[in-house]
Amino acid sequence: MIGPNLATMLAFVFTDAAVSAADLAVLVGRAADQSFNCVSVEGHTSTNDTLLLFANGRVGGAPLQGDALGRFGDAVTAVCGELARAIAADAEGATHLVVIDVEGLRDDEEARRVAKTVAESALVKTAVFGADPNWGRIVSAAGYAGVEFEEEQLSLWLGDLLLYHAGAPQPFDAAAASAYLKREPTIHMRLRFPLGAGKCTFWTCDLTHQYIRLNAEYTT
Repeated sequence: MIGPNLATMLAFVFTDAAVSAADLAVLVGRAADQSFNCVSVEGHTSTNDTLLLFANGRVGGAPLQGDALGRFGDAVTAVCGELARAIAADAEGATHLVVIDVEGLRDDEEARRVAKTVAESALVKTAVFGADPNWGRIVSAAGYAGVEFEEEQLSLWLGDLLLYHAGAPQPFDAAAASAYLKREPTIHMRLRFPLGAGKCTFWTCDLTHQYIRLNAEYTT
């Protein structure tokens, strides 16, 4: 049960920095939005999740402000991103971490919607497990994400291989693409649009026989 808005997870982040409670509340929300809320294994969320950010002020001095506070916030988001990435990589039965980068939509929310839909597609996830560079499954998932775009406004890369450009499938080395899916523990998919500055990075994993076995045998 791992999907956006966290899921069956307890995360604790500690710092010796001096940061006000009000700033911590803002920073932890932003960090969660760009990390734990961008993870999905099967899209099934849970009611049992918590992310807590503690600052004990041990280093002393006044609470961080301005650029220093901004850099601290970026560090918090980076730490949460590493933890979120580890959740997807260590998911039940996973053999591949899948990183989905969506860029060029009208805003970040549109990019998140497309990335989430691709991440939760059972057909995309099984294609990764089967080492099948099936660009059609990825493109069709983006198409039913509920974000308006024209077919020629989408391009897709699998690793360094351009599979689909401006609405048209491209000639590519299928054997090399399949080998990439078999060989690499981390798979990168990049979907690019020309519609704006919206972007999102999402993490998921492949869907394996082991995942099905573990969850089929699980009882409460």
